[in-house]
Amino acid sequence: MQPKMVINHLEFYYTKKQALFDLCLEVPENKILALIGPAGSGITTALRALNRLYELTPGARAAGEVLLDGKNIHDGDVSVTRLRRRVGMVFDVPTPLPMSIIDNVTYGPRLQGSAKKSKKALAALAEQALTQATLWDEVKDRLNTPAMSLSGGQQQRLCIARVLALRPEVILLDRPCSGLDPISTAKIEDSLTKLKQEFTIVIAPHNVQQAGRVADRVAFLLSGRLIEEGRTAEVFANPRDERTSDYITGRFG
Repeated sequence: MQPKMVINHLEFYYTKKQALFDLCLEVPENKILALIGPAGSGITTALRALNRLYELTPGARAAGEVLLDGKNIHDGDVSVTRLRRRVGMVFDVPTPLPMSIIDNVTYGPRLQGSAKKSKKALAALAEQALTQATLWDEVKDRLNTPAMSLSGGQQQRLCIARVLALRPEVILLDRPCSGLDPISTAKIEDSLTKLKQEFTIVIAPHNVQQAGRVADRVAFLLSGRLIEEGRTAEVFANPRDERTSDYITGRFG
């Protein structure tokens, strides 16, 4: 099976400071790839490079290729707006919009032209997205209440549903369980294992243990360089590089 995304010799700079060095990595389709490493390893930068979100940061620039279905996302004929619909992002801090739960979920589809859909069709889309984010049963009787009334874990699942409503092909998650309680974390992890049947997922996990629970493959980055990549079980059980072993076992990071 062809990979969904391919990163070829990606280098990244914030003005003069280099954050990624010659990164080469494949993102397999309908799998969960976890990017792990200590703070300052360039993981968030790598995620933002996959849908050109870094372009919102002054002075940030990338060199190299990022291919989505074989097409370089930096080609001049690539629509950044469409790219970010195809490759959606969920951030570490939940950011519900100041509106109702259902309006949060349907906001994106309405913006991209789905406003022509009937109210019934938008409601069905919202139910599907909330169900996939394992939130529907908790909010189905209060869809018109403010999203900010939800708990932190529910708000994060709402943000996941908001991305899912746009029907992306790839979902990027930057420490989506940071600061959440174990029950909320477990619900998000459960949803991810189901979502990979339909979507390709790249996650910067909350911790190494989370990578072990949810990821099919794992890539270990250190100081902006890829140290090791492979099947999660193999990397965790028999890492090829001593630095990988030290990180996984908690000797640093």
